[in-house]
Amino acid sequence: MLKMLFEISARLGCYAVWILTERHKTAAMNLYGSIPGTRVEDTVMFTWTLLDDDGAD
Repeated sequence: MLKMLFEISARLGCYAVWILTERHKTAAMNLYGSIPGTRVEDTVMFTWTLLDDDGAD
């Protein structure tokens, strides 16, 4: 499935693909770590909620 994601992304002109996961998710860490790429250790994600759950802001 990731190979397909990479192929479609390249066809669409994307220059990179990134995936965020959490360190305690062992299966995800093992899967993503098994594919050649760059592991960024100090990544921090910020999120901002712009809309309420009902779609209103």
